Amino acid sequence: MNDPHSSSAHEASQAADPPWDIFADRIDAFAAAWDAAAIANADPPRLDAFLADLDATAARQLAVELAKLDIERRWEQNRQPQHIEWYLQQYPLLGPIAKLQTDLIYEELQARMAAGLPVYQEEVMQRFPGQAQSLLQLLGGMALSGSPTATYYGDTVVEKNAPPKPRTTLAPFSNLKPGDQLDDFQLLTPLGSGAFARVFLARQISMERLVALKISAHSGSEPQTLAQLDHPHIVRVYDQRQSVEPPAKLLYMEVVSGGTLQDIVARARNSYDGQASGELLLNAIDDRLSAVGTPIPESSSSRDWIEEASWPEVVCRLGAELSEGLAYAHSRGVLHRDIKPANVLLSAEARPKLADFNVSYNGGRADENPEDTFGGSLAYMSPEQLEACHPLLGGSPRSVRETSDVYAVGVMLWELLAGRRPFRDEQLPADGGGSLVRLQRMIEARRQVNFNQLAEQLPDGCPASVREVLTKCLQPEKGDRYQSAGELSRALQMCLNPRCWRLLQESKTKLGRFVLSWPILSMVLAGLIPNIMTAFFNKK
Repeated sequence: MNDPHSSSAHEASQAADPPWDIFADRIDAFAAAWDAAAIANADPPRLDAFLADLDATAARQLAVELAKLDIERRWEQNRQPQHIEWYLQQYPLLGPIAKLQTDLIYEELQARMAAGLPVYQEEVMQRFPGQAQSLLQLLGGMALSGSPTATYYGDTVVEKNAPPKPRTTLAPFSNLKPGDQLDDFQLLTPLGSGAFARVFLARQISMERLVALKISAHSGSEPQTLAQLDHPHIVRVYDQRQSVEPPAKLLYMEVVSGGTLQDIVARARNSYDGQASGELLLNAIDDRLSAVGTPIPESSSSRDWIEEASWPEVVCRLGAELSEGLAYAHSRGVLHRDIKPANVLLSAEARPKLADFNVSYNGGRADENPEDTFGGSLAYMSPEQLEACHPLLGGSPRSVRETSDVYAVGVMLWELLAGRRPFRDEQLPADGGGSLVRLQRMIEARRQVNFNQLAEQLPDGCPASVREVLTKCLQPEKGDRYQSAGELSRALQMCLNPRCWRLLQESKTKLGRFVLSWPILSMVLAGLIPNIMTAFFNKK
């Protein structure tokens, strides 16, 4: 017979402890739904569709985590970005704004700054008086003093001493559509969008050619950085112009129509059952080519190789070529600092091209400091780059060097190969711990990683060489990783030749280690020993 007191205690314990496994599964499902909606150009999924069968407390906790993810994606991809007040109107279970936890509010402020929009101290104090002190501390001096002439709240913009009216557009170029003419360009088809810009396939009228037109309000040195980089695995920039109406920076580049590696990740996420293959990659590229009216290559040795190769081989070649382009950028003093699948374009031949140098650091420019445009995507950051994201963690953008880009390539290739990122970055409990706690947990996960357990994520049949290369990329200490992107590129190329890889590995026997350490002496002895033995037996 069950003890009712024991049963009550068990239920109380369940209510007190959030179901983190359920949370993780539903957050993954929400992220997958987001990716699917982005590919289909549909509205983002609603939060409440993922809250079924949870009690009120757990539902609110999960809603907070989903809201943070939704905020990040909307602003990063420029897909109907919203403010905290909009979420409270749509999802009342999040609670009144006075009791809202700090890290959820900070997610909006951080996303806005990443999109190139200012955050003002007075705005923070007016909107969130109860959390203002903590928020301003988290912002670490990045909030501007004073306040704007207008403050955005959900679907309305409130001007000082004026009643609410319909919200004005956050970015003047966000309403542009195919058929519009902007300066010297006729917009044809949208190619993508992100935190800083929208990209269209466009016809440059004066030159009668097709270009990829990046329309941005962001001011930075990306055009100058890209202009000095001429490499087959880095997107080539032609020039830049300034639009007066609407006010925007226009950067026009070569057309790379095969989509991005993010398209491949989204499509392959449910195919990691041993069936992911080069054919999946080619199908995703061909769908993108068809969508923008670009012909699919009829004959291509590159595509033929991919169609026949295994998925680890395909991932290795993509990584080797990408690392080759990255090594070229590093040799010119340019650190990318935001390597992720969405920033790798694919050509019709399935060749990767590194793009989006918005937060790069150009060490060759005397007027540029590592702190000037520091940023990136947390999920792909090395431990030292995560530490540099917040002043209270003691890191510095100056500590983020070439090995941090190598780390990000490792995370991205792991995601391509395994169907998920190597670190399931912990979601925060609803304790108001803020983004600082999130960063600390992400850093701990990367510094205390168990690589034997991590390797279990990789698909069956993944070669040991590939596992070793990716493991070296993800080492917590900078000195234990590949010290250059060129070294990583050569290692990945070697993975495509298993016999060469085995020959170059350190032998486990004393004789093998002696041969690798003293190759010339070993060759001499190999020639002398048979002659000595022959002479010895002849004397007998």
